Amino acid sequence: MLNNHKVTKIHFPTALGLLILFVALGAGIFFVKTRSGVKPETTAEVTPEQVRITNVADTGFSVSWITNKETTGLIKLGEKVNELKQQALDDRDQLSGGEAAVEVHHATAKNLLPTTKYYFKIESGGKQFDNKGKPFEVTTGAVLGSPPTADPIYGTVLTQSGSPAEGVVVYINVANGAPLSALAKTMGNWALSLATARTADLGGYLTYDTQATIVNLLVQGGKQGTASAITTTTNDNPVPEITLGKSHDFRTLAKAETPSVDQPTASPSGETKTGFSALNPQIAEVATQSGEVTLENPSFEGEIINA
Repeated sequence: MLNNHKVTKIHFPTALGLLILFVALGAGIFFVKTRSGVKPETTAEVTPEQVRITNVADTGFSVSWITNKETTGLIKLGEKVNELKQQALDDRDQLSGGEAAVEVHHATAKNLLPTTKYYFKIESGGKQFDNKGKPFEVTTGAVLGSPPTADPIYGTVLTQSGSPAEGVVVYINVANGAPLSALAKTMGNWALSLATARTADLGGYLTYDTQATIVNLLVQGGKQGTASAITTTTNDNPVPEITLGKSHDFRTLAKAETPSVDQPTASPSGETKTGFSALNPQIAEVATQSGEVTLENPSFEGEIINA
């Protein structure tokens, strides 16, 4: 006598079922991240804007930019387009050993070779950005002899409320000179040496009158605003206090005086109508989905900067 055995049938999910499963899983992960306060960063939020290449010397250079959101940043560089194996952290991270999330970024590459072309990309918020599908380029200068006598330029930047503007970047431009920059420290203090400033072609130390040369300054504070100032080398150590949101003229003043006029409120990209034409953005604000940014060649009072 034969026994009838019930045959168990195993049903496998259809393609549609699998698709629904994966979509639900992805939505669940996103929901968990959002509820836990971790929101994914969009490309627009971490796209580098207002990028500038400064402080180019024989062994290094600086790159600075702002982002619409506080995020980490560094540059990846190398001597070959496809081998960007070196990296330069934000200056603050080089000192602390951490990874600070900031809106205003300033990274300095060091220990490089003289008269050498370097390629680099900006890594912002874990995403890499290049120049229209290819890395940015900068060539270091030649080794020069001993610099002239030390000639520091320094000062302090304040927020519109009067507190120290920590972490802003101060750009310094002297006629016929290569652009310089300095990162403001905890108390809003910044400093660098004009004695080691180079000519625009990087071929020698810049020659200038230590008493009468005009110095243009631009301060980039991201969403805190920008500021501009004009002074002379007789009144640059220290430069009188600079306040974000204002335009200053210190050329004919005693060092204790600090007159200023209100400046239009800056947009997140740092665009203001201040009449300050010495420094202009080197990068367009728009990035494509592939992480491209556009490099432009601005005019520094008639001087064309080639990056």
